[in-house]
Amino acid sequence: MKLYKSFICVTLCLIAGFFSCDDMYDLHIGYLESGEYIYAAKIDSLSPGPGNKRIEMEVFINAQRIDFIRFFWNARYDSLDFRINNQVGIFKVMIENLEEREYLFEIVSFDKFGNRSLPFELSSLAYGESYQRYLTNRRISSISLNENSEAVIEWLGLTEDAIYTTLYYTDGNGREQTVVIPPSESTTVIPNYSTREFRYVTSYRPAENSPDIFNSEETTNTFPEPEIPEEVPEEE
Repeated sequence: MKLYKSFICVTLCLIAGFFSCDDMYDLHIGYLESGEYIYAAKIDSLSPGPGNKRIEMEVFINAQRIDFIRFFWNARYDSLDFRINNQVGIFKVMIENLEEREYLFEIVSFDKFGNRSLPFELSSLAYGESYQRYLTNRRISSISLNENSEAVIEWLGLTEDAIYTTLYYTDGNGREQTVVIPPSESTTVIPNYSTREFRYVTSYRPAENSPDIFNSEETTNTFPEPEIPEEVPEEE
């Protein structure tokens, strides 16, 4: 009787093991039939430089297995290919003809066998007329004359993203002079001017790595009237 029970237990275990193996095979048969999918290497990182209706992409690649990369945007309706030729380094790619707004980009790598990588995603802005319309010129606090009859311009602080101000005036020889004023300069001295009117414009870069510079509207102003020294009569 004990031998019969042992025989039944062994038989049941064999049957259960057979069905368990069959179930495990069913779970993996789809994977085995389709084969293992090979992904291409992804780019390491990407830094977007927002510009004037364009974006300059700085791509960092360390893997020598990328034939080309493809940029997708506008929900994959638009794309651009850039060839890498299995090199490593930093690559700059300009995406042109963009509207002024924010974009979501997908970057996919392809190897020489046609395998593709998992997507690398990031967002960036493209600037244009709307951004430029709100740029203001650097404000002047005061304009005065010093003891040498030179014009002294006192500037107020710059706004965010402003990188310099350019001033144009005519010197005593009738030639136009250009003075570039950095943000750190609060006082500018203009010597030997022949006309009182001068022009100036402030330049902006929306990001440190932006490929473009935007200018505010040009502003005109006037220097003080130079003081003419009084003639001292000669003694007889």
